[in-house]
Amino acid sequence: PKSNYAVTGVYFLRSSIFPFIDSLKPSWRGELEITEAFQSMIDSGLSIGYSVIKGWWKDTGTPEEFLSCNMMALEKVTAGVSSNSELGKYWRASLEEGVGIDASSKVVGPCFIGAGTQIVNSYIGPYSSIGRNCKIENSHIENSVIMDNVSVNLNSSTIIRDSLIGPSTKIDSAGTGRKFLKFIVGRDSMVEV
Repeated sequence: PKSNYAVTGVYFLRSSIFPFIDSLKPSWRGELEITEAFQSMIDSGLSIGYSVIKGWWKDTGTPEEFLSCNMMALEKVTAGVSSNSELGKYWRASLEEGVGIDASSKVVGPCFIGAGTQIVNSYIGPYSSIGRNCKIENSHIENSVIMDNVSVNLNSSTIIRDSLIGPSTKIDSAGTGRKFLKFIVGRDSMVEV
């Protein structure tokens, strides 16, 4: 039925859901629809609780929407200077503890860099979120989300833009020449370009 409500995709489930999930068949989209499992539970007489959440919500079901949400969240980064005595000053950059940025690197916000991440001879551009314990070397990154424990080492003329890079991924460059790269890479991947 038509509604002003959305399913935000946050679920707390008990193991009683598993038989209902096991009986699912792919929908017209070719996907298993969790809402069908919920409906089957209700039809079987089981109850399902819910909460109405008030306030802002954004669908992040596609890579483009995920990046758009990241951009909106980074707009909230204080419009001033983030300062750390060891790192100098970076305009609209949110830097967690233990971030290392060498003198040859440039960070332009709004952006976020997670704890323990090292940035070497690289450019981190606007609307980039870099996770914790990453190593970014010889790279140029813009409007991208890079999750935890990622290693990126490219030639400085290669630009990663509009990308999602999953945790524990390694991206290395074997070549030279200017390139624009767009990635959607899952967990524990390795990419050589």
